[in-house]
Amino acid sequence: TQTYNYRGSGGDVFVTFVMNDLEVFGYYYHANGLGTTALFDLGAFGTGDTRTSWGYLAQATYKFGPLKVGFNYGDSRLNFANSADAAANPGLVASNRKGTLGLYYSLTKNLTLLAEGSRVKSVSQSDLGSNQSWTGNVGAYLEF
Repeated sequence: TQTYNYRGSGGDVFVTFVMNDLEVFGYYYHANGLGTTALFDLGAFGTGDTRTSWGYLAQATYKFGPLKVGFNYGDSRLNFANSADAAANPGLVASNRKGTLGLYYSLTKNLTLLAEGSRVKSVSQSDLGSNQSWTGNVGAYLEF
């Protein structure tokens, strides 16, 4: 059985700003070797190489009495581990992006009605293709 030393590292930063009815936050992460694909399979092709990933999320909301309007956008990205990884997996995801616009109405202190619309787009490495969708969500959130 072949063994090797495997190390992963990562970090993230989160900032938030609140002023009266305005809330804004931003989040960023960067990682090396912390993914789930081939994590315990000697890295990419048994060489111990790891993939690097990074991403961000930004969100802003504003309250108009019981109505809150919000928008968020995020992107998560992934690099190949090495040239052998690139040659064998040209369809590996390069980026997952999502943007959401939402309306949230506080009916009571514990019950919020919501309506959201989102666009999601995934892009493969090597520009081999992409997939996108538009989705809607209508519902209620009960807090207790």
